[in-house]
Amino acid sequence: MARQGVTLPPPGEYGVGMIFLPREHASRLACEQELERTVRAEGQVVLGWRNVPVDRDMPMSPLVREREPVIRQIFIGRGADVMVPDALERKLYVIRKTASHKIQALKLKHGREYFVPSMSGRTVVYKGLLLADQVGQYYATCAIRASCPRSRWYTSASRPIPSRRGNSRIRTA
Repeated sequence: MARQGVTLPPPGEYGVGMIFLPREHASRLACEQELERTVRAEGQVVLGWRNVPVDRDMPMSPLVREREPVIRQIFIGRGADVMVPDALERKLYVIRKTASHKIQALKLKHGREYFVPSMSGRTVVYKGLLLADQVGQYYATCAIRASCPRSRWYTSASRPIPSRRGNSRIRTA
């Protein structure tokens, strides 16, 4: 963010939203504007946006490449009504849910491509239609390269999870 002329406040004073946006420009712009309106309506501060660097040259299936969203991060500073980090977490949750509902209500042609994997002052979730060992490679310059991506495998043998895709699911963080 420093390269963009934005100085971030100390940890606990801001949150980061990992945002998947439509590739189509008009829908993407509408999603970004509605999210910013919601941040301001909740009394918080939009500090800025960052394009998340990804490795688009890595091998991946054509289906994944075709559905790859524009991935951006929004940085949200705490407003005057938020005194402690837990209150900021709650406010970020409200912003995420409210903005998502408002964006779906716009009935944009590509509005269903909007998705928020995380919005928090504590955690950033790196997610994609990838295998666990591909996540660190895809998010080219992110801190995830320094740590081992975690994945969990759930099956109906351990506990039932409703899914249209079958009885198992892989979750990658």
